[in-house]
Amino acid sequence: MYLGNRRRQSLAQMALAWVVKDSDVTSVLVGVSRAEQLLDNIKALDNTHFEKSELAEIDKICGM
Repeated sequence: MYLGNRRRQSLAQMALAWVVKDSDVTSVLVGVSRAEQLLDNIKALDNTHFEKSELAEIDKICGM
């Protein structure tokens, strides 16, 4: 099963959550063309915690 599905997040939401999980990140710029996209992106903040196993899975997919 796709990691985003297990986290109940779209790929975009999971990607945004992954970026903002880092306390060194102070801002994230997103581009949207509709208000619905912005609202969907904001939902990423509902789950910014990643288990170690999830981070390892992301690293594996990214070839890290």
